[in-house]
Amino acid sequence: LLNARVLDGLDPAEIAEVCSWFTWGRESQIRGLPVSPRLHRVRELLNKMHGDVLTEERRARLEISRPLALDFQGIALAWAEGNTLSEISKRSRIAEGDLVGLLQKTLDLLSQLRAAASQTSQPGQARRLAGLDERIIARIDDADQLLRRGVVEASYRWAVSGLPDLDEEGEAWDVTPLDDQRDGASRP
Repeated sequence: LLNARVLDGLDPAEIAEVCSWFTWGRESQIRGLPVSPRLHRVRELLNKMHGDVLTEERRARLEISRPLALDFQGIALAWAEGNTLSEISKRSRIAEGDLVGLLQKTLDLLSQLRAAASQTSQPGQARRLAGLDERIIARIDDADQLLRRGVVEASYRWAVSGLPDLDEEGEAWDVTPLDDQRDGASRP
């Protein structure tokens, strides 16, 4: 995707969405959420590229990758656009806990994508690609930030750095519910 510059025209929420397509690995029934015509075109291109990878793996008798779930779409986009886990869960038929895990996997893939975009494989291309690479890295960073909120951010942070130490009042364990952050309401 980076080499073919497929992500160059996408906004941060769309980049998060594309990365999320690699996170679903179950056979259960889900309902995909709406995506833009631009993302449909990216999906078609990605399916072709991924099909080529699967073909090459079969030819080499590796079979490492798995086919992408056709119905899995719109989840990360909805989260990046500010929808709640509850809303996304109801619409997609995916449990909220599973959604958190999928969004955490998406954050991990964004990190890997950022690392790949930071590498330049050929020194002669470095100067020519530097501006493009800096722009895509900035959009990847923005995509990462869109996903880092509420329980997704807290659980990802805890997964990476460990659970927080408790202060005397237990404040380090408090996570403000997303709905409270959004509308300023106060709930227990």
